[in-house]
Amino acid sequence: MPPSRQMPVNLSGLLAARSPRANGGEVRPDANGFLKITKAGVFNNFAQDLNAGEKDILFVAQVPTSGRAFGGTVTTPAWKTKPSWYIVAKDDRAIPPELEMTMAKRIKAETITVASSHVAMLAQPDKVAAFIVHAAR
Repeated sequence: MPPSRQMPVNLSGLLAARSPRANGGEVRPDANGFLKITKAGVFNNFAQDLNAGEKDILFVAQVPTSGRAFGGTVTTPAWKTKPSWYIVAKDDRAIPPELEMTMAKRIKAETITVASSHVAMLAQPDKVAAFIVHAAR
């Protein structure tokens, strides 16, 4: 394949190339293939930097995700023609921060790193909001 054309990728493929994450064992499928994070997963690995009340809300309010979503591919990503911004969550236990950095570099995104779990928008709302405002300008 010529170097100018890349194969489409999906999240499952990107994660498979990395060592297992702490939260991986806490994601469970239901009978229909939808995934939810266990309470231990939310508390210890998905939102470990939030307070207990916030973690409780995240756990009970989570909406199951289709397992098929992780295998879906995008053949014409927007980042190829539009500017991009990316927040790397330094303490993410759901997606390796190294993978987040790799993805940000690949799409040539303007990037910031925050000391946060996977839910940076809840753990560091001021920093995330400021970055969104910066991107909007």
